[in-house]
Amino acid sequence: MPCKTVYEKEGTGVWIVCTGDVTAADVLQVKEALYKPEQLGKLCYQIWDFTSADKINLTSDDLQACAVLDGHAFKSNCRQVRALVGSKEVFHGLDRLFTIYTEVWSANRIRTFETISDARAWIDSVTAP
Repeated sequence: MPCKTVYEKEGTGVWIVCTGDVTAADVLQVKEALYKPEQLGKLCYQIWDFTSADKINLTSDDLQACAVLDGHAFKSNCRQVRALVGSKEVFHGLDRLFTIYTEVWSANRIRTFETISDARAWIDSVTAP
């Protein structure tokens, strides 16, 4: 599986590491696992790490479906923030399109970063008590 999920901080955060060629099915499989009722209420952040991905094979329709799914999860837990991490070459603008869809369908906070350390610093700043 191209995406591995690592739970952090007693299950309040998750780091998803995606490698190789990533498909919509890979991303949706992770999201469905994250959004199970027993897990959803605990999540404060998601880090989607595409720094080791070769290609992201998602269409605009796939991104819309992900944003809608996130929107349903956001209704149950509005504390969540999401960081996307990867290079401009890997994202090819998909990160910007997903951010727009997220603003429309889920209204939660999302940002794109080129490094994990920058993403973690942002998450710490916005999730601090």
